[in-house]
Amino acid sequence: MLAAGLMLLLLFFNVQPVYCQDKYQIDISEFEKEVEKAASKPYSLGGFFEFQPITFGVNRDHAFSKLKFDLVRSGTFFEQYNLGLRLEGSYKKDIFSVFFQTDTLVQNQFVGWQDSTKLLQGLLSLRPSPNFSLEAGNKVFKWGKGYAWSPVAFVDRQKNPEDPEELRQGFTVFTAAWNQSFAGPLNNAALSAVAVPVYEHVNTQFGTLNHTNFASKLYLLFYDTDIDATFLTGSSRTTRFGFDFSRNISTNLEVHGEWARINNFKLKTINAQGVTSSHQWDAISYLLGLRYLTAQETTYILEYYHNGTGITPSQFEDYVTFVDNSYATFRQTGNLSGLTRASQLAEGVYGRPNPMLDYLYFRASQK
Repeated sequence: MLAAGLMLLLLFFNVQPVYCQDKYQIDISEFEKEVEKAASKPYSLGGFFEFQPITFGVNRDHAFSKLKFDLVRSGTFFEQYNLGLRLEGSYKKDIFSVFFQTDTLVQNQFVGWQDSTKLLQGLLSLRPSPNFSLEAGNKVFKWGKGYAWSPVAFVDRQKNPEDPEELRQGFTVFTAAWNQSFAGPLNNAALSAVAVPVYEHVNTQFGTLNHTNFASKLYLLFYDTDIDATFLTGSSRTTRFGFDFSRNISTNLEVHGEWARINNFKLKTINAQGVTSSHQWDAISYLLGLRYLTAQETTYILEYYHNGTGITPSQFEDYVTFVDNSYATFRQTGNLSGLTRASQLAEGVYGRPNPMLDYLYFRASQK
């Protein structure tokens, strides 16, 4: 606020020199110094508060509705109230800097009041030179060029296509990054190396415990095309690698794509009779998208995504049939074992965002 106020004063007095009784001239450089002083403060603190009331309807005949709602609440329409608080701050001193983001959410939904606070990002950074940096802490990498999906983002949590821009929680990592600019067709190159420890109370959702995993990303700006090559290996997750690109075809039209391979991907499915099966294969995922900006500043985004780790329509239909049969058994006998198994699977492959094979995404937004 101080910097903005000083800038307005600076613009005002820059219209023409001001003199008082032909003796005193206002020194514009003093205002400039104040603006620079306010802008160069080593610390910052900000955030926002959000209140979001929601009313939504539930299809009581759907399999997931039977799992989530039928045993705890009757009715078709529900109200939900979300209270959110986001705080973020930073401090920088010479080559050292600290950055954090926290998210607090209080919800009143069909199961009652719930609250949670989590650290989205919390980083300690050391930059001994403009071309080299070291970081430790919780970090969101945002690898990939896709908007709704990013199959090459091996060390990020999965995006929610309903709100792809919502900030996700990072993983605890150690990183080293190097970058260099060049003259010629290769304008810039950057290399990042990442260590991801997975132990009790540290990155437990990343995969198998008691292992340290390693990832890297090579970035190239080559002939005005952004190119990334990403890689992840370790014992918490199977080895995977991929690449992406982004290029402006014209001033207002951009094309982007991603390709990723996950070695020895494992998936557990269930048939209509409740018999589980394990599958393993090398999964290939890819994405192709367009982004177009009109003269009226309307942005159109179109993306096609093939999810190589997804399930087939028949596999999903088998799961829905199993849920329906288990629900009927519960209504007749009170036996919850089938619904319990179905709920466990819903927390995994069947209930994750985008569990199927192929998706098409379209978005239009006006600035």
